[in-house]
Amino acid sequence: MQQGEKENLNKKTLGESLTPLLEAIESSILDYEVILNTQPHFPINGFRAATKIFSTALMDKIYDLQCNEGMTRDAAIAMVVSAGEELSKLIKIYTGIDSHDFYKQ
Repeated sequence: MQQGEKENLNKKTLGESLTPLLEAIESSILDYEVILNTQPHFPINGFRAATKIFSTALMDKIYDLQCNEGMTRDAAIAMVVSAGEELSKLIKIYTGIDSHDFYKQ
């Protein structure tokens, strides 16, 4: 990465930097669904990556809500823990995959 690229990257948040790529992925998925209307067959590492992206975006929006509502630190932590547990539970119930095993070797 060139020095100018590093400076431009530093001016953007991670979310701002990744949004064009995420939108391109979204567009590709929408095109695939409309044109082929078939199962995409994500391997586990692709599902793990999609889950990480979603959970990071979710936590970002939870943080916004917490700030807007002036939540206490303890309440904010409890909310984040609950959201993480609920997401793991959702994944386990509907896929049979234990997300706690995503990064185990």
